[in-house]
Amino acid sequence: MASAKPSLWRRLFGKPPVPPSLPAPTVEPQHLGSADEVFLAKLVADLAEGKRRDQIGDAQVVHHLDGLWTSGHERLAIEWMEKLLSVPEVPVAATAALRAVLVERYEQRGELDTALAHLDGLTRDARYALRAHYLLAEHARKHGDHERALRHYEAVLGHDVDYPNVRMRVERQPGQPPGHALAVAAAHAELLAVLHDHHLVAAEPGLQFLHGIESDDHAPVNAHELFRVEA
Repeated sequence: MASAKPSLWRRLFGKPPVPPSLPAPTVEPQHLGSADEVFLAKLVADLAEGKRRDQIGDAQVVHHLDGLWTSGHERLAIEWMEKLLSVPEVPVAATAALRAVLVERYEQRGELDTALAHLDGLTRDARYALRAHYLLAEHARKHGDHERALRHYEAVLGHDVDYPNVRMRVERQPGQPPGHALAVAAAHAELLAVLHDHHLVAAEPGLQFLHGIESDDHAPVNAHELFRVEA
């Protein structure tokens, strides 16, 4: 039986064409072994031994974390930050700067749900409280929790009436009367002045962020009447 004749393509070029293979998808490695990771692994080990605990959020640490982030390994950078923050017995105040960086990274990735516990802690640190309250307010607003959103927006207004977008957000909250944002800011300012005059602000920092400082008819409550502070 005669064998089949080779195709024209085979006679001309000797072999059939091979379609180019698609490049394999890039998968972010769990461990790079880079200089950034070597530094961070040493820091975790030192923290576990009680060393360098005042360095957990310093500029050098953030630099190495940024090295991972900017090289495209965002998830790996986040995992290292979570690992650093999970080391027990590190003073909370020392972790605040790193916690603030982590929150911003979650926000950039649209994963703020994961950062809520970190944000709650940052509301108690004056250096990061405004931003933390704003992000918590935005999260609550987007999830339809208007009461919680208003509480955090008002906390921001109590310290910065011109914080971007906040006055507009408050005025647009359901059921809020016109001028509510400025009334809240004025009430908070008066309250803080009273607390400062009576040396209460430093002793009770949580009182700097209060919700509902108004009467039933939406008139701001006088701070002296609210706390009945006596000289």
